[in-house]
Amino acid sequence: MPVREIKSTIDETKLADAIAVDPEDIKIALGQWRTLKDYIAEVEGSLSEVKEKLKYLEHKISSQLTVPDDGTKSETISVPGAGTVWKERKVGVRVDDWEAWRKYCVRHGYGAALRQQTNIAPLQDLYDQVMNGELPMPRSVEFTTYEKPSFRRN
Repeated sequence: MPVREIKSTIDETKLADAIAVDPEDIKIALGQWRTLKDYIAEVEGSLSEVKEKLKYLEHKISSQLTVPDDGTKSETISVPGAGTVWKERKVGVRVDDWEAWRKYCVRHGYGAALRQQTNIAPLQDLYDQVMNGELPMPRSVEFTTYEKPSFRRN
């Protein structure tokens, strides 16, 4: 896929004015708004092919990473100047009865699993204990596991 310059059908003077000039009244502001919205739509439309290729590459990279059955993280691949990628096994829940789920978590000391935050360690710990038979399976919840790739730029 050759790299190509993004061309716009918007008049460059009109676009520059829309960016730089502070509108004096609402009609001028609305005209500038329309110019900028049209320009953004054109640029985003021209990037769709690039976005599709990026999604394809992410899927291809992800499909080549495997999380071991007894682990939670794949090997980490790093290319200096490009990026780092790994895949992790994560746990999610589908809750049918929130009150019963809340009581279950509090009763077994996993109130932290109720927090809506990016740290899913308490939920992972709870899942591990349930799967190992150390805690009973909650009736109001269905656990799901999924593998999520993480890409980082170096």
